[in-house]
Amino acid sequence: MTAFWLPVTRYGTARLWDAATGTQIFVSATQPAGILSASFNSAGSLLATAGDDGVAQLWDAQTGESRLKLVGHIGSIYSVAFNSSATRLLTAGDDGTVRVWDVASGKELLRLIGHTEAVHSARFSPDGKRIVSASEDLSVRTWASDAETMLALAQSRIQRQPAEFSAEEKQRFGVE
Repeated sequence: MTAFWLPVTRYGTARLWDAATGTQIFVSATQPAGILSASFNSAGSLLATAGDDGVAQLWDAQTGESRLKLVGHIGSIYSVAFNSSATRLLTAGDDGTVRVWDVASGKELLRLIGHTEAVHSARFSPDGKRIVSASEDLSVRTWASDAETMLALAQSRIQRQPAEFSAEEKQRFGVE
């Protein structure tokens, strides 16, 4: 198994090194602002970076080519993490949200709102069904990792059916 070393900097580049040989594999193209977090997928074929510019990027870990830019956060992104199958990516940041992205398309699948301050860390559970996040608001939250599970949980705790939701509630919970 090849070991990698990935120093990231506030100067906007990530350099990937083979830890066994000391050979530099690639230097990422510069992100406009500093990189604050980086994570490999489980196969080591993809690298995610994120930083002060509020953009997460996916890179080919062998060639250093940028694959996708994930845009949506307001302010810095402090945490990036893949699920175990590398089909989803979590980002968390200054805006107090945790977001779940589709790795293939770059589409935002889920936005988790509940923290009142910046979120500095977010991770999937080993089975991928839960997400844990930690925030400057001194809270640690656990979440379901997909909208359907979250909606089912919310519906089990309320007396009204989705057809009775207000327009604002339907928009908030993604119910049509």
